Amino acid sequence: MNDPNLTPLVALPVVVPMLLGILSVLLRGSLGVQRALSVGGMAVLVVMNAFLLVKLGSLESGAPPLLYSVAGSWPAPFGIAIMFDWLSGLLVTITSVIGLAASFHTMDVMPERNERSWFHPLLFLLIMGVSFSFLTGDLFNLFVGFEIMLMASYAMMCLDGSKRVLAQAYKYVIINLIGSSVFVLAAGMIYGVTGTLNFADLARWVSEMNTTEGGVPTAFIAVSTMLLFVFTLKAAVFPLWFWLPDSYPTMPTTVSALFAALLSKVGVYAVIRLYPTVFGPMGTPSAEALSPILAGMAAVTMILAIVMAIGAHSVRRVLLLVLMSHVGYLIAGVVIGSIDSIGSVSYYMMQEMLVMACLLMATGMLERHAGTDDLREFGGAVQRAPALGVVFFIASLAVAGIPPLAGFYGKAGLMREAFSTGNTLLGLCIVVTAALTFIAMGRVWCAAFWGELRGAWLVAPEGGTLGTAPRLGYAFAGVWILLAFAIGAGLLPGPAARATNAAAELIVEPAPMIDTILGTRAITETAEAVAGDSESAS
Repeated sequence: MNDPNLTPLVALPVVVPMLLGILSVLLRGSLGVQRALSVGGMAVLVVMNAFLLVKLGSLESGAPPLLYSVAGSWPAPFGIAIMFDWLSGLLVTITSVIGLAASFHTMDVMPERNERSWFHPLLFLLIMGVSFSFLTGDLFNLFVGFEIMLMASYAMMCLDGSKRVLAQAYKYVIINLIGSSVFVLAAGMIYGVTGTLNFADLARWVSEMNTTEGGVPTAFIAVSTMLLFVFTLKAAVFPLWFWLPDSYPTMPTTVSALFAALLSKVGVYAVIRLYPTVFGPMGTPSAEALSPILAGMAAVTMILAIVMAIGAHSVRRVLLLVLMSHVGYLIAGVVIGSIDSIGSVSYYMMQEMLVMACLLMATGMLERHAGTDDLREFGGAVQRAPALGVVFFIASLAVAGIPPLAGFYGKAGLMREAFSTGNTLLGLCIVVTAALTFIAMGRVWCAAFWGELRGAWLVAPEGGTLGTAPRLGYAFAGVWILLAFAIGAGLLPGPAARATNAAAELIVEPAPMIDTILGTRAITETAEAVAGDSESAS
């Protein structure tokens, strides 16, 4: 049962960054105070989210999510539900950790002019939108969370103001406006077909249609395809990925790290949350129609993106292509559809959020030493920045899935489930992608850090002395925070796996979630009250 004293706290991961963002705007004249507010505010969010996770873990096994109804006495599906379960709770906690790391990192790496240009208020707005997207319990408010997140991303992308950035920002905005338009239209059509937008109520409706009516209407499958188009566009899945490799490398590295770690994962989260219970429950006609499409997209995304990464010369572009390739892992795990595969997907996604943010932030620090991220123009950086080389090396092993780091457990679980459930082609793609990821990351580390020292900023001119190394103490604090959490997830695989498997159970077998969120008696009473109000008005 939900603790009535605890459930209002579920809204705080959304409310607190909103309030801190407003306060940051009022303090915009003092950069030092804004920095302190960002670090302190993000630290508070981390502690608060961790507290909610501990409270969730103290409940009995198989406990339903913590639920808070925003609309006063109106219960779901009539009111707005915010739900904190293992999946949304872990993702919101990791989001706040990445926000904390970004608050440190930007102090040393982002030009002060850009940082003063609304970065800190926009950071809070971005964290608010991402957290609301993870916590909301209905489609319309998922759209609202997407829009808050995207509004912040549009502004953050343009902080630099250069022509190159603005040219890519134009493409990014147009693509996302198209996706948002399709999203709101599809949500309206879903409501027209089902009469609800609440996740739990949609899952109940789909289950009833599949058991008593012989399957969902064809119109519902068509609209589900539209929503999957939106979510895979946000996640950058083939063939809807063309915008990401050109857009993200143009931004300041702190912003690029935030976008890579958070924005694409919101699209993947929407697929994980809705596909197994609403769009394509296993063994249903909708799954038979949609699963082959998603499986093909996942397979091509994995192989093509990682092959492109091996041939790229920019460190940022390599990392972003690896990120896109591994989105294919996540979609493949959703298509497989078992509790263990969804658990492995959740485990891998969470560690990759941390590791990818760490690698991209480390790349920004590397650019401060070498002056570029083009592997053809510098090398041997470990001789000038050995600590940075260690960070990049460990994070590269994590993203490549080398044990005992957390990436290994997620990949191994996906491989096992793919082959054991008869998805042999997806299993082979996962194996090949894992091997090529190791090659791609090894190539980057060897080219950038190992070998002969070369590069205009790393090597002193003849007869001169090498300039002073950049001061990156705050940036190191950011990357070490991320790396510590990623290493912890690998060294404590038991608790992490139990948490992600608990999340997967509520997704694949959502009956406890449906009972908790809907509450049949409350729905009946509310419906009768609505009918009574209508009769009185007439």
